[in-house]
Amino acid sequence: MNQLSLDIDLTEGNVIYGANNSGKTLLCESIFANYEQIRGILKVCDFSLNPISAADKSNLRRKLGYLPQFGNLLLHKTVRVNLLLAINASDRIVDTPADTQIEELLKSFNCLHLLKKQVSFLSYSQQKIIGFLRAIIHKPKFIIIDDLSSHLDDDTVNSIITKLELLRSRENTSYVIFQHNLNRLAIHSAKSYEIVEKNIVNLNS
Repeated sequence: MNQLSLDIDLTEGNVIYGANNSGKTLLCESIFANYEQIRGILKVCDFSLNPISAADKSNLRRKLGYLPQFGNLLLHKTVRVNLLLAINASDRIVDTPADTQIEELLKSFNCLHLLKKQVSFLSYSQQKIIGFLRAIIHKPKFIIIDDLSSHLDDDTVNSIITKLELLRSRENTSYVIFQHNLNRLAIHSAKSYEIVEKNIVNLNS
């Protein structure tokens, strides 16, 4: 990809559409500081990523929530342990006990019964939901989601979008969803973009 220019303000919701092999995952990984072979200026949450030190990368990731296309969970651990690790990695101080946070979040997606289950025994859709919860449980400032709708039914996708919008309005959390063109998302308050011939086109005008 080349000649990209995109500004995402705090508290904004954004969806970036693109075909297969258009560079969506590359952009996700770049924002999460997983891809360093970039030129130009890339800043996320006031951190410059080109280049970025190991200490700054660690501090940045505490402010990010990331749901990669192929998951973000430790398969040999339970759902509880995965969510607990995300809380412990956070730099936010919360009065609510960790287990209470975990149970309340699982209840909100009707997943409390999965609390003590090993992730490898969950279905793909269950793993995707738990992966999303892991990405948001530490109350990040910026959430990145690669391919939201794969393995999920429409009701679950809508529940996730509702949760993202709630975080945006209550916690001033911004988010960007990278999505395949064929699966358009109905988020009226989000800004929309499309990757066309290795460039990002604004669909809001």
